Formats: sequence, C-alpha cells, structure tokens
Amino acid sequence: MSQITPAGLPCVYVHAEQPPRGQELVVCLHGGPDSHELDDLRYGGTYRTVIDAGFDLLIINYPGSAGFGSDFQERAWLNWQAAIRETAKAVAEVMATRRTPEVSIFGVSFGAWVGLQLAEHVEPRQVVAMSPMINLQDHLQLHGDEPEFRRWAAVRFGPTAGGPDDGDQHTRKCPVRVVVIAPDEDEVVLPSSTRRSMDRATGHGREWSLVPVPGNHYPRTSAAAEHRWASLVNAIVQRRDSNTRAFSAIDASTGSS
Repeated sequence: MSQITPAGLPCVYVHAEQPPRGQELVVCLHGGPDSHELDDLRYGGTYRTVIDAGFDLLIINYPGSAGFGSDFQERAWLNWQAAIRETAKAVAEVMATRRTPEVSIFGVSFGAWVGLQLAEHVEPRQVVAMSPMINLQDHLQLHGDEPEFRRWAAVRFGPTAGGPDDGDQHTRKCPVRVVVIAPDEDEVVLPSSTRRSMDRATGHGREWSLVPVPGNHYPRTSAAAEHRWASLVNAIVQRRDSNTRAFSAIDASTGSS
C-alpha cells in the first residue's frame, strides 16, 4: 500500500505483495462528500479479497473530501464537474504509469454519484454502485425539512442542486454496465428513488442490474454486513471472471473455425 498524489489528489494505491500485478484497476470513491479514505481496511476485508483475486485498487480522495485542508474541500463546492474532471485526470495518470490496461469504478453513497459521471471520462468496464446516491435532487428533497442540512447542501451544491432531471442525466449518459447494490431498508437513499433511477436507465437501454441486500444505508448487524460485502466481491470479481470465461469461449470457437 502506498500514498500517491496523481494529478495532485491524495490517493492510496494498493496491490498484491507479489507479482503478477492486477490486470484491472478498481477506482474506489468514498461517500460523504465530507469524508476521506486513507487505507484498505473498510468493508470487512473486501479490498484484500479483491486484490487477492488479481485487481489493483486506487482509493481516491476526490476534491471535496474532508481532511486535506479547507482549500481542497471547498474547491469542489458549486463546481463538482471540475472536481470530476480532476479525478479523471488522476485515474488516467495512474493507468499510464502503472500500465494497467483496464479500469472499473466502485462508488458508495455520494461516491456512486461521482462514479457515474466519472465513467463518462475514463471508459471503465463497469460501475459498481453501493447504497448509491444516483439522483442528488431526490436526496436533497428527502432531507430538505432539516434546516442544518439545507444550509450544508446550499454551501456545497447551491440552491438548485442537481436539477429536477439530475438522476435521469446520469443514467442516460453513463456509457457502461452498472451494478447497483441496494439495501432494502436504506433510510438515507430511499429504495423508491433507486428504483426510479433503475427504471430510467433501462428505459434508455442501459445495462443496469440490481442486487438487493438486507439492512440500512450502513449495515447494522454482522449478518447484513457479511451479505453486503459478499455481494460487493461478487459484483467486482465474479462478473469479471464470467466475462473472461465468455471471451475465452468465443476465442476458442473462432480459432477452431
């Protein structure tokens, strides 16, 4: 594990101790945005399982993350598109210097909102969105009767954050497969909002799939946590394995013709 700063962003790069290195980079985006991620210890050891399966991880603290000074945090406020472009530059730099041929994106909560838009810039294999905030406007309206939350949101996103078609924009524009891991009792991002976004995506002909998991926005029992982390590993690792087997079968068939 190493601390790196591609494009000036504070990141953690994690890979297996022994070669061969991973042939795919998983870009990890924390929630918040007033948060940060500085190690590979989250999600019950999931990161280590993914690394052992042959992936490298890039944990990005995108502009707007807390813990790196007010200038870094505030430069994303009211300008999230610029923050996403900066994040895309960091991903491109790591892929070039580490010679990683392929990338996927994992975003949790607000990180999923960032990840769907990041996918427009970095051409990933897929996006895995867990407890995802897909429609920012839905989320802000849900908590809009809380004065402290309204003040917090206005500073970061403005009085009309996201706009009424926020979720529709991201579901329509995201160019790749999206796997949505959605808790069935999520109190922060309502399941009904997630379902509407899923319907919009499939209505636009996008390849989105839903993986329901038990529990709240953050799992409150060990059983719910284990179920969620297993679903996350499956979304990243087993789907890649299935694709690899399918491509191998196609290659073999083509070679024998």
